[in-house]
Amino acid sequence: MYSNIKIKKEIMDMLRLSVNSLDNMDNIVPYALKRTFNFKGRKSVDIAAKLIKVLSNSESIVGDPFAGSGSFALACAKEGVKTICSELDNYTFEAVRVLFQKYDIKLFNILFDKVRQECYNPIMELYSTECCETKNFIDKLHFDPETDEYYNPTPHRDIKDNKSIILLKSCPICGEKRKIFEKIDELKIQQTYLCNTIRFPSHKLIENSRINITTTSGADSYNRNFTNRAKCALLMIQDNINSLPPSFERDILENCLVASLALARISQYGSGTEYLYQVMRIQAQEKNVWMIFEDKCNNFVRFKKEFEYAQVDNICDSNSKLQLYIGDYRELFNQSKYAGYFDIIYTDPPYTDQVAYLERSQMFRDWLNTFYYYNNFKLTQKMLDNEMVITNAPIRINKQGYDQYYSDINQMFIIFNGCLKKDGIVVLTLKLGENKYFKTLAEFINLARKNGFEYALKFGIDKNDPSLRKQAAYKNTISKEIIVFFVKLDDENTYWYVNNMNYDFEVVKMIYNKIKKTDTGYLLLTECVKNVQNDLLRKYGIISDEKIIQRIKKVLSEEFYIAPNTFVSIDPNRLYLEMEDSSDVFAKLYDTIPVLINKLNKCNEGFTLDDLYFEIINVICNGNPNVLNQILEQELHQQQIISLLDNYCDMEQNKYVVKKFANVITENSKDISSMDGYEFEELIKSLLAKEGFTDIFRVGGACDRGVDLYAKKVVDGKIEGYIFQCKRWLGNVGGAAIQRLHSMLMQMSPVINHAVCVTTSNYTSHALSESKNTGVGTINGVELLKRLNNSFPGEYHHAALGFLDNN
Repeated sequence: MYSNIKIKKEIMDMLRLSVNSLDNMDNIVPYALKRTFNFKGRKSVDIAAKLIKVLSNSESIVGDPFAGSGSFALACAKEGVKTICSELDNYTFEAVRVLFQKYDIKLFNILFDKVRQECYNPIMELYSTECCETKNFIDKLHFDPETDEYYNPTPHRDIKDNKSIILLKSCPICGEKRKIFEKIDELKIQQTYLCNTIRFPSHKLIENSRINITTTSGADSYNRNFTNRAKCALLMIQDNINSLPPSFERDILENCLVASLALARISQYGSGTEYLYQVMRIQAQEKNVWMIFEDKCNNFVRFKKEFEYAQVDNICDSNSKLQLYIGDYRELFNQSKYAGYFDIIYTDPPYTDQVAYLERSQMFRDWLNTFYYYNNFKLTQKMLDNEMVITNAPIRINKQGYDQYYSDINQMFIIFNGCLKKDGIVVLTLKLGENKYFKTLAEFINLARKNGFEYALKFGIDKNDPSLRKQAAYKNTISKEIIVFFVKLDDENTYWYVNNMNYDFEVVKMIYNKIKKTDTGYLLLTECVKNVQNDLLRKYGIISDEKIIQRIKKVLSEEFYIAPNTFVSIDPNRLYLEMEDSSDVFAKLYDTIPVLINKLNKCNEGFTLDDLYFEIINVICNGNPNVLNQILEQELHQQQIISLLDNYCDMEQNKYVVKKFANVITENSKDISSMDGYEFEELIKSLLAKEGFTDIFRVGGACDRGVDLYAKKVVDGKIEGYIFQCKRWLGNVGGAAIQRLHSMLMQMSPVINHAVCVTTSNYTSHALSESKNTGVGTINGVELLKRLNNSFPGEYHHAALGFLDNN
């Protein structure tokens, strides 16, 4: 698991405990929630409840600024935790309101029966048919809308023997529940054309091709995807609901009708509600509107019963355990009374360009605004301006770029910081688009850091996984839906931003480049501080006081190796990928992956490939995430990372765990394969000293030019010079490393007489051939362990030794 010095240990432990509680859980949205209204992006209540249970107590207060379907509110209610939510979309607010407020079930049933009494027979007559000359009713009819083909529609698996009509009840004569389309069915359709449906909405919708609302298909017209029979049935139910006396129970019936619109339209056979505006040319279906409406009402009652624990008298009551407010979250969470108020923010913010929720809900919102007795469901310009989204809608020019979206995310973290208590936690469920996955993820982390947070953990929860720990090839393993945890930092631990620039990163970049240009491989601490002071003054007009000087020193101490004599050098255990030449990036990453693996495996809980990639993201996310994209876009690099994992790890219960070997492992022995670069070089220094070498000098870092250690040894009565390259690798060392070491030997002759490469792994055939041709010595992991055991019996082991024999 990931660890961070900026976050208190007790908080990290609690977060790990919460994540561990999810192990082997299925990511399942409650059936009752899926079957009520047509929310997009519903979440697992059980997963959220598990996290809330660990992260909160009876006094905790949770905020959800993007309430949506109310999944997280349900989770908090399940654990008895107070929740305050906001929802921008007036339709979604209304739908959640009727789900969560207590109702009079007797009155609801009375009102439903009144509507049924008036509507059932005439609507069912619209769908009447015959089978074996016996009256029956259509539940579903398959046809091709583009050509009005009903007799011989394009075949698909739901049509058996050209029987394109699904009956409401099995025929009492033949026992079949399917029948072919006949003349009586054609006449019935023709009769429905006589229904007066002029009142049915036909206005233009906001165009958005990502959700299939296109002018070319006609989908931007509200009535494009409804048959006249469906229009007639929907209007009939609406008129009867309007005739009822106003009440909350009537509001429920109205919302059940509105939810029915998604299936009452012409849709693809077998489809649900995902593609609301898709115009079907072939293989379409028309469903019985009354049966849809009745099913929605029954599902609503089922929801109320299943989630009885979440029902409140008034969801807008400030004294309620569960509160929901309509409007932009900024207006609610920015109020002074909520400053430092929440213990946890648990939400799922809009995911870039995946769903423009206000545009998607036009079908439902516009119906309510047209027909219901209080017409407050208009889609206003203010709502459109406040929505956090990227959309390709031509009329929404101000919402078409990533810069404006990231600006909204930045403001979101500002507000979160203001309304969270000290050490407050932000839990975000994110569903990231594949093309912008790493870019968006890095931006979330960067903007969180900019506003006083630190990334803590993440957990993948893809819905199509058999469990929450799926493993496969890289392209199928990166979790598109993840839970990410952030922690609000104390002032002294926040990242240093100047003019929207992560100046911590700028300091590292500046000093790194200056060290690389030196011949010595280091700078004095005072020199580094002075360089940063001059940069602040020159670029930003900032004069450094003592507080800033201490901040500079803090960054340097965290990001570089500072020797006791105040020499600042590059830390070999860190990745400075953004500063590296592109040709060196993967080699550096390849060398450091074992350290990341060991870091992920420290809690002995195992990890996924997704975890490893995410750890790599976290290492470089202060810089340009394109560096990581370049690595991952090359299939060879993906394969090499997988090869490293296979060499170093086994799979247990869909998780990677570090291999265990019985090679001289004791309770106190150290694993040389998991040492960082600095530790490994220091170990080789100690070994050389034991083996009689003298004047051992360590170089290391970015300026080593292929040499890590210099040493001398008496050979046949003569002092000879040695250079060593130390590679704490798991993958085989290639010929290029040997060639580079030989080149340095030639340059340093006659002072240096021998060159040796030492690795924890092994060598490729090309490397061994180069060794033979150049005279460069090689020590592999097996030989190294033997020499260590001779000099330091029982002190070291090699956990990844097993794979060396096969290489």
